[in-house]
Amino acid sequence: MMTSKDQNHNNVVQFPRLSERLLEKAITTLKSKNYKEALDLFKQLEHLEPNHPQASYGLAVCYVELGLYEEARGLTKAMLHKAIGNYYDVLKLHITVLIQMREYNEVLNIIDAVLAENDVPTEIRQILLQLAHFAEQRRDETHDDPQLVDELSKDLGLQREISPTDEVPRHIVQEIEEGLRSGNHERQWSAINLAQRYKAALPSLIKYLEEEGDPILKSLVLQGLKEGGFQDKVNVVKFNTTYTVDLSQPLFYNGFSDSINRMLEDILSSNNPTLEEVASQIWNHFVLLVYPRPLEPLDAKLWAAACYLYSLHISGIEDDSETIELLFDTPIENVYPLVEVIRSFEENT
Repeated sequence: MMTSKDQNHNNVVQFPRLSERLLEKAITTLKSKNYKEALDLFKQLEHLEPNHPQASYGLAVCYVELGLYEEARGLTKAMLHKAIGNYYDVLKLHITVLIQMREYNEVLNIIDAVLAENDVPTEIRQILLQLAHFAEQRRDETHDDPQLVDELSKDLGLQREISPTDEVPRHIVQEIEEGLRSGNHERQWSAINLAQRYKAALPSLIKYLEEEGDPILKSLVLQGLKEGGFQDKVNVVKFNTTYTVDLSQPLFYNGFSDSINRMLEDILSSNNPTLEEVASQIWNHFVLLVYPRPLEPLDAKLWAAACYLYSLHISGIEDDSETIELLFDTPIENVYPLVEVIRSFEENT
């Protein structure tokens, strides 16, 4: 039998577009950094529409910004389990929370599992590799970094668009420019993060791309500009050569790079999964190092074989030319020159 309370609940008439209006207000409040009010608004939206992707994601971001890491961890884990929202956006946010909680081993385990999948987009793969490197370096830390969440949220694209701010304080510009040219990776990384917050600071990043500098950091600047919505062409100087990159197009050799990772997995995962992982890491690091230098020849079999052969060399394992030719269906004499290309960049950069 229906009670009067049930009847009253069923007779409630929601205002037209209430959910849409709540979402708009919640996002605006979040961008204004009023996280407590935004949290309340996202909770209201979640109550109206359970498992609403944007409500759940907004709640998680608010939890992070308010330092409620256990809540953020539980929510993002549930979102991944229930396939709520964009998988990779939620994954990056989940990893952000784990890093803040110094759960570095869990971060590495998650990234290893994701990278073992066949269909990870190239740009996501590069981000995850950088996060794995970050976690590996900090797994033995015993102190907290109060700026870690803020920096990681910028690194991982939690702010999906570059701030439209047209003015930037002079001291900020000076801090960015000095940081980029400091030669200290930590300061350079902080400067990149800071520059991405200001539209008017983008020329500092673009100027950095046009000067000699760390090739890996330059690839990360390209990634950050693209994630921030920058769609123009930019010039990038690497290894005394100037290249033009169209940021409206996919980065890091996109489909070609994916095909090499798939080939290494298909050929090596069942025979030697350890070497498959090493060879894939070599390739992905090489891509970050040399991009946008043209890859010649554009032959996936040759590059995959070269990464495998180089992985044998650095692992102290004697190579078998006939086996490599059989595995990759390519003449070994064509593989050796590419091994030397990889070796030259990896060992002299």
